[in-house]
Amino acid sequence: MTVDIAPSYVDGERRMLDKYRCTQSLTAPWLVVHHRPAGTRSIAVKMYDVTAKFTHWLAWNVGTDTETSGVNSFGHQHYSAPCPPKDGRTHQYVVTAYALRDVPSEFRRSASVTPAVFDRVVSKYEIGLASASLYYGV
Repeated sequence: MTVDIAPSYVDGERRMLDKYRCTQSLTAPWLVVHHRPAGTRSIAVKMYDVTAKFTHWLAWNVGTDTETSGVNSFGHQHYSAPCPPKDGRTHQYVVTAYALRDVPSEFRRSASVTPAVFDRVVSKYEIGLASASLYYGV
């Protein structure tokens, strides 16, 4: 399984374009997942700032009419655009797509799906994963 972040979201060095960072934008990265394992019933996604140890996005049933978000580290139940402090460091964001063998029953109550719950549940249902990194420095 592989995952690509659409070129319209990043520049040639995989840095996030201005319109997607430090804004109130709810536009999450457009992902393309290739070579899903046989038996995949749902794709779940997590976007994590490795530098700040902060989750910006949790979602499942990605790419369907029933796409749903969990609660990110801001306490929001939607994607939150990265806007790291102006500390001179470049932040690395890892977007991981998980192929799930089923839609976990624990995901039915999306308001209770925090990063810790997401990680625990995904580990039980995961049949494949792929990650891609993007960067944002100030």
